Amino acid sequence: MAPTLFDRGSTVRWWRRRHAWPAWCPLLVVGVSAIVGTVPVRSARAQGAALVGDVAVCGDGVIEGDEQCDDGNSVGGDGCAANCTNESPRTCRLVEGSGATIQTPLFAIPFNLTGQLLLSAGEVRTSDPHQVVPFVIKTGHLQIPPVSVPDLVCVCIRGLESSELDGNVFSGTLGCGGTGLENTDYASSIDHVIGRLGVAGFTADDCAAAGGTLEDGSSAHPHVGVCNGPMTTTFSGRGPRGSMAVDSSVSISLIEDGGLCASAGGDPSLYGPDGAACTDDDPDQAAAHRFVLTTGTAEAQVLHANASPASINQDGLCRPCVTQVVGAALDCDSFVVGSDTALGGLSLAGAYGSLHDAPGDNVVTMRLACAPAATSTPTVTSTSTPPPTATPTATRTATPPPDMALALTNLALSPGQEALAVPILVKNAVSLKTLDFFLSNVPNDVSLNPGRPCEVSPRAGSASCTASQVGDAIRVSLSAAEAGGISPGDGQVATIYVDDTAPVCSLGSTTALSVSQVEATNNDGGAVSTAASDGSLFCGCKGDIDNNGATDVFDILRCVDFMLGQRVPTASQLGLADVVCDGKINFFDLVQIIDITLGRRLACPVCK
Repeated sequence: MAPTLFDRGSTVRWWRRRHAWPAWCPLLVVGVSAIVGTVPVRSARAQGAALVGDVAVCGDGVIEGDEQCDDGNSVGGDGCAANCTNESPRTCRLVEGSGATIQTPLFAIPFNLTGQLLLSAGEVRTSDPHQVVPFVIKTGHLQIPPVSVPDLVCVCIRGLESSELDGNVFSGTLGCGGTGLENTDYASSIDHVIGRLGVAGFTADDCAAAGGTLEDGSSAHPHVGVCNGPMTTTFSGRGPRGSMAVDSSVSISLIEDGGLCASAGGDPSLYGPDGAACTDDDPDQAAAHRFVLTTGTAEAQVLHANASPASINQDGLCRPCVTQVVGAALDCDSFVVGSDTALGGLSLAGAYGSLHDAPGDNVVTMRLACAPAATSTPTVTSTSTPPPTATPTATRTATPPPDMALALTNLALSPGQEALAVPILVKNAVSLKTLDFFLSNVPNDVSLNPGRPCEVSPRAGSASCTASQVGDAIRVSLSAAEAGGISPGDGQVATIYVDDTAPVCSLGSTTALSVSQVEATNNDGGAVSTAASDGSLFCGCKGDIDNNGATDVFDILRCVDFMLGQRVPTASQLGLADVVCDGKINFFDLVQIIDITLGRRLACPVCK
């Protein structure tokens, strides 16, 4: 029976026994994601210099026997591979079939991946009957550009160096012997609830003895008294010649920008000072997950997801649940001779379960499919008859989009609620120095909050905001002392705070909110073209989409239908489902509604 990966000694002994690799061969580092801490692994450095027969010691600094190099260590990525052979670069250009999926208990977020992987690979030692080739991917050599998930998020995938991988982000082994590579299939599992304090006599000592983590009610561990179980992984199977197994250290971060993925000039609160997505100064970068990528089959599951009865696996409510992915081996002969097709056909598959991430508990599956290096094809030059002259066709000039579009969201006002925050959303292609507009058709019992009538968001930069009551309208003005107050982008620029002097609204009633007389100037003081869209004020509780006085599983399912386009929400449903108050129904609204249903957030939240 395979040990769990939290038993360092037995894990190492088991891998040595099961793989039967030569003593000098760097042991495959097995790592998986676990919220309870880093999984114990064994790296090439940990294995140290080992004896190959009675001929040569790899890592002693002396080139002997069939060693091609010996730089005094057994670490790859420095020109001399872990088996003391010369390293050479190999490029994996990601092609169709590369992608990842974030699977939650109810729905999946799939996205495609592009970019490339730059491998530093050693060679086969002539004295090695198993024909094993070690390789690494160094920091900066996992090159995947930002991934836009429209109307949801921008996904950033980074390789983060790990000391257990000797400062690399990938460390792996290729089996080119006739018996291939053993244990290339794996299944990992993590249980959100292996016990609750005080239930059936369960104690904190019981949690610690099981290798679990006791939640303390903090934002990172919100379920007080729940014991999270450790990650366990079972390996099996044998892959054919050309199989790979790789330990990886990868971070997957989600930026809540509606899938904009700004390349420059974006909101610093989302993208950091440089205003660009997925760069080193992003403010909220996820920690690295350690998991195995393999040419075999990878599968993961989360039991009792989000401390509920639901699980994320093949039998979960999300059926069909994306929790398994399959890789494919490469052609060893092409790899060994270093041909242009060396990595052609290779697919690496990985899966891990995670607790308490931004979307809640989830299973991530990933597949990296490689194409051979691009080769040029000779072009045959021929003389052809010129094509006939086409008859000119009348063209229609399309109306250019406006430089700036302002929008109100559909808001929900709860019975008894006295204060209301009205987000102002702006999508602008040029920097704005000033912005002036009116909120019209404001109900008579709604007036500006005298303490803080208007506040700017980080997107507004150095701009200031003022608001004043003008009859049944509210005039709002944003102005920057210097050029570039509102940088190009899409999102909230300000919030208007109003009080309802008659806060007992009638459930189900709707009041229109209109925006008019929109004017804006650019950095040079010149006028820019504008557009505007209205909103509404609906009497009901955010999250209670069915407006039946409670947020429950039916509201969760209705939100999923809206997200997937299976239903079209009414104006009132849009207001109630838009819990994060960004004018859309998306993944983050669903997470909030789930939290309200499970009692992790207060009912009837308001826009802030």
